[in-house]
Amino acid sequence: MPGHSPGQRLGAEFLGTALLLAAIVGSGIMAEKLSGGNVALELL
Repeated sequence: MPGHSPGQRLGAEFLGTALLLAAIVGSGIMAEKLSGGNVALELL
């Protein structure tokens, strides 16, 4: 990304990583709640 400062690059990396982490953890939590105790369904 030419023309962008290192601070902007670091901020973009942090924001992207935070959103990805939130999506992964959130999907795990929702899978646990929606599976009704069925571990096989939760892992799917």
